[in-house]
Amino acid sequence: MKLVVGLGNPGSKYTYTRHNVGFMVLDRLSENDFSKQAKFDGLTSEVSFGGEKYILLKPDTFMNLSGQSVQKAKKFYNLENNDIWVVSDDFELSFGKIRVRRGGSSGGHNGLGSIIESIGDDFWRIRVGIGNEQLALQSTETFVLSGFNDEEKEQILHTIGQTADLISKAHDTGIEHVSHDFS
Repeated sequence: MKLVVGLGNPGSKYTYTRHNVGFMVLDRLSENDFSKQAKFDGLTSEVSFGGEKYILLKPDTFMNLSGQSVQKAKKFYNLENNDIWVVSDDFELSFGKIRVRRGGSSGGHNGLGSIIESIGDDFWRIRVGIGNEQLALQSTETFVLSGFNDEEKEQILHTIGQTADLISKAHDTGIEHVSHDFS
């Protein structure tokens, strides 16, 4: 069993923002079939890839408290950190680039920082590049909570699809064998 966590902020005003890329990937994987009941301080869905069960979790705690939700799910399912995959945005990566790594720092991402504080740092990270070209014009918070311009919309949808495919096919070879950068 794997726990795949998508990071984002709850509420319709954040739905299509850069910071909600993790939620968008999980929506693609589950075809938006998340339970209406809050479980583990979040919304959950179950899918199966290659006969293996994947629990999809979208924390409903806002980004800075994502670790609480992940910790509850980890404890309930008695999972090791190696079985936890976290999908997040990353403004340090070029727009549309995907990076898969295990362990490391939060890179300044508050959601990842919260998870590290709650369960340690040796879980898998699937980071989706949201670029940073506009950061000189606005604060980091304003940038990550902004939507995508017309030019970026098509590309981010493609990247979300690539990320969902990567996750759904990782059971074939193991996520450790796809741990490199994609564009």
